[in-house]
Amino acid sequence: MRIIDVRHHEDYVQGHIETARNLPLAEADSAALDKLAKSAEQAMVLYCNGNAGDASIKAIQIASGCGYKRLFWLRGGVVEWRDKDYPYVID
Repeated sequence: MRIIDVRHHEDYVQGHIETARNLPLAEADSAALDKLAKSAEQAMVLYCNGNAGDASIKAIQIASGCGYKRLFWLRGGVVEWRDKDYPYVID
């Protein structure tokens, strides 16, 4: 499973889920996703800040349009993750 942070790089370096890879929404396309996923069958969890999930929902729509099938949305985003004291790192 791949965890993908779709926030701007500046937000990502200020804190992200421990194993997440950064793919800003503006850069999300088939080529970028191919670099992160082993195949269209690899499970991916996409998240943003969590306020309404707009960026992560759009990223899921893009990934789905590129043929990826096992897509999951972290509804509360990084804010909820951090608030629950789950593994979180700052670069």
